Amino acid sequence: MRFSRLCCLAIVVLFVGAQVLPAAQKPVEGEWGGKFDRGSGQLRIKLTFDHEDTSVRLNLPLKQLEDVTRDELARFSGDVAFSKRADAGTLVFEGKIFFWRPSGKFHFEPDPTFVAAMEQLGYSRIASEQLVRLVLFDVDREFLEGLIGIGYRDIPIDSAIRLTHHGIGLDYVRGTQGLGYTPTIDNVIRLRNHGISPHTIREFADLGVTKIPIDQLIRLHIHDIGPNYVARLVAAGLEPTDNGAIVRLHNHGIATQFVQELVDVGFPAHAEDTFIRLHNHGIHAQYVVALREAGFGPKDVDSIIRLHNHGMTAERAVTLRNMKPLDLSLDGVLRLENHGVSLDYVRGLLASGLPNLSSDKIVRLKNYGIPTEYVTELVGLGFDNVDSLVRLRTHGVSSQTVAGLHELGYDDLSVDGIVRLHAHGIGPEFVARLNAAGFEKMSVDQLISIKNRGIDELLTKRKPSV
Repeated sequence: MRFSRLCCLAIVVLFVGAQVLPAAQKPVEGEWGGKFDRGSGQLRIKLTFDHEDTSVRLNLPLKQLEDVTRDELARFSGDVAFSKRADAGTLVFEGKIFFWRPSGKFHFEPDPTFVAAMEQLGYSRIASEQLVRLVLFDVDREFLEGLIGIGYRDIPIDSAIRLTHHGIGLDYVRGTQGLGYTPTIDNVIRLRNHGISPHTIREFADLGVTKIPIDQLIRLHIHDIGPNYVARLVAAGLEPTDNGAIVRLHNHGIATQFVQELVDVGFPAHAEDTFIRLHNHGIHAQYVVALREAGFGPKDVDSIIRLHNHGMTAERAVTLRNMKPLDLSLDGVLRLENHGVSLDYVRGLLASGLPNLSSDKIVRLKNYGIPTEYVTELVGLGFDNVDSLVRLRTHGVSSQTVAGLHELGYDDLSVDGIVRLHAHGIGPEFVARLNAAGFEKMSVDQLISIKNRGIDELLTKRKPSV
């Protein structure tokens, strides 16, 4: 019984021991085949492992192969043997060339010192097939130690192999540290595959732009957005992570100076929709900045666009808005613009003393062709109502007529009275003759009656009789 237990224990120990044997001790053999390309000087090779349902395809430069020449690999037929040596060990290839295609068997001879060194770095159980891949893709001890030195201590061996398979050296990996964090191996490969160089990453860092997520950095690169563009937008107030906003601004052709100038006058940096709308309407930042003097700010984007679309200059809008006591609204400013009202015309009306001026009144006076001098003279005679001015003007009553009647004592005539007199051809000369004959301060009806009967008949009499 005791013997039986000891046998069982021995079997268990042997089984467990077999499980913990370093995988690197297993022999690696297989078949290989390929074709030598004289133009590139590379052997296009495929390795198929005997004990794995896997294979590896890659191009091996002739300079990496030992004990073989270009002519030997490029022969029509014949025996061939060569090796590929690296820190992890040596791959030995033997075979024949038939119709310019070499093929045969290979086996791997691991380097014990490399395996021991890897154990010191924490890689205690490297599979033999992994060692072969380390040789094939030129992953040496210096590369692995360098990765550990910059923060990649616990990465799998396969990840290091993937880096070299994508043509990524230690300098490139080290350059990605400029992001301000340590990207994963997958992300390092993504950066390389998208053509993002360490130089670009350094430019971002030198301009103070760090911590950009990989996805966003790649998106910026795809849209051809460089570090300077991003840095200037960040300086204007955007976050480096505002990737969507940065890309939209760039794709709409919006310059960073445009954004900065608008931010300087109170627009929020994240208002990319506003920046895009203004830009799409052809509105320059200087236009918006100038309108600030007229009281148009970030909340008045619609108004700014309306002003611009109506062809109004910022200087004109500012002048109209600041004309006191006019106090024009946006609609008022646009109404004047649409009716071609000049600044001089508005100034003239303000100087005339016409009370309660509005854009509607100004436009009405302008549309009836009433000069500011006319308004000034009639306001001075007491006619400060727009309706009165329009009626007098449309009936052809001049300001001189009204002034002449005032001087002759008819300073209390209504607009209707003046219009009736004018319609009957009664002016200051007619009234002056009557005054000279002693017929003063007559009513409108009396003046019209005399006009109708004839003034000469009346002047032969001593007293007025109507």
